[in-house]
Amino acid sequence: MSSQPADEATVAVLGADELDLEILRGMQGHERQTFVPLTPAEMQHGEVSIPDLLDRAVTQLDERPQPVDAIVGFWDFPVSTLVPLLAARYGLRSASLESVVMCEHKYWSRLAQQQVIDDHPPFGLVDIHGGGHLPDGVGYPVWLKPVKSYSSELAFHVSDDEQLATAVAEIRDGIGRLGRPFEEVLDRIDLPPAIVEVGGQACLAEEALTGARAATEGYVHDCRVVVHGVLGTCGTSASTPPSRGS
Repeated sequence: MSSQPADEATVAVLGADELDLEILRGMQGHERQTFVPLTPAEMQHGEVSIPDLLDRAVTQLDERPQPVDAIVGFWDFPVSTLVPLLAARYGLRSASLESVVMCEHKYWSRLAQQQVIDDHPPFGLVDIHGGGHLPDGVGYPVWLKPVKSYSSELAFHVSDDEQLATAVAEIRDGIGRLGRPFEEVLDRIDLPPAIVEVGGQACLAEEALTGARAATEGYVHDCRVVVHGVLGTCGTSASTPPSRGS
């Protein structure tokens, strides 16, 4: 690891193309930092292999004449889980792989939230290879989504059994594209028994929120919470069958 000043650091960016790098280079306060791409942005398409992507990234980093000072990611999975794996290998600062996966596994994250707050939507798992029924205690309308997805992929708002059956069939057909590589990541950490049983190709049902809703964007660094954006919306979900959403 190099001892460059922070404002002159070389930062490897996983999954970024040249347009993405230009955005980073144009950020105020980062003009003297050097951003270099690491593995292609196309990793967001098709089914990826975590070991192959990791090997490619390691090869690129090892071939550099000077080490990088940081590794960050520009996109979601698999980039988000490769960052802590690479950071650990090169002794760079990052969130742990376990903490990243806990947040990204939609069922595990709900179980964690349930331990610290009572005010949350009812949720549970749907057996997409069995009857495909809603879990006990969960009622329509619900959001149905794989435990690993992003950009609303295979996420459906459903209001009745017919819509549920349609959504379950589509999720069953497509869940492996992200679920299989996600399970390659799960194999690298010690999982709680509940998540070992569920794996990375399960389906979550969660009652839909209504009324005023808001979400924050930010990060935690050295136990300090920094919020850099708040998203808000107000309204009720549409009832057209079945609709996609986050």
